[in-house]
Order: sequence, then C-alpha cells, then structure tokens
Amino acid sequence: MSASAAKWSMVCHLDLGNGKGRVVSVESAGSDFRVTELPVDTDALGDFPAMFLGLEDAQALMMDRDSKVISKQAEFPQEAFAAYAYPDRQQDHVWFMYDGEKGSGCDRLNCGEKGSSVTIIDKSKQPPEVLATLCVGRGIM
Repeated sequence: MSASAAKWSMVCHLDLGNGKGRVVSVESAGSDFRVTELPVDTDALGDFPAMFLGLEDAQALMMDRDSKVISKQAEFPQEAFAAYAYPDRQQDHVWFMYDGEKGSGCDRLNCGEKGSSVTIIDKSKQPPEVLATLCVGRGIM
C-alpha cells in the first residue's frame, strides 16, 4: 500500500444570491495545494445570463442559453449561474438542471411560463455539444 497522497482537483462556484458569482478551483498534488480564482467579467450582462458548465484548460466553460453555443472564456461572467449537474456516466452525458427565475420558477427563454429546463450535453465532443433542452414542471400555479 502506498503512503503517497493522491492528485485531485475540484471546482467551486460561489454565489451569495446577489448576482456576483465567482469560480474557484482547488488542486492537490500530494501535500501541495493550489487555489485559483478565475477573474470576473463585470461587463457581461444580459437578459438571459450564461450557464456555467465547468472549467476546462483553466477557463470557464460557458453556454449561451439563447444560442446554445458553448465556449471557453478567460473570465467568469458576473451574472452567470451554475446549474445543478447530474452526470450520466454510461453515455458520457451531463444533465444540467435550471430551477428557473426567482419568483416564477420558470425558464422564460426556453419554456415560457410552463416550467424550468433541463439541458443535456454530450461532454465527449470537442467542444461539448448540446443534445436537447427539455421543459419540466409547471412554473407558477
């Protein structure tokens, strides 16, 4: 049995509910740790904030919710949000759940007033590919 510590990394999206999110990565190589915070882009505002998917090559992997284009960005858009991610390891897909907007619980862009959305992404593609966006739930009752 080896006594050496394993190498690992994790990414954390911090959002205090004030629309000012941050992304921090923590990496460990044995007993050495490195914490890196992605710079924040305070000019990236829009009607439909981008969805944070993760980090790749020390850049934010973002999806434009309108066009469904996935891109890498050196800075984290301040108004972006991190959706809940559920990996499907059998198919190399990730299901991203969006709870909808505060108050209504609806994803106005993709579902109107009929509920929130689930976006399925194939992470085996380069760049990752959006397979579908599904509407679920009823939103406001």
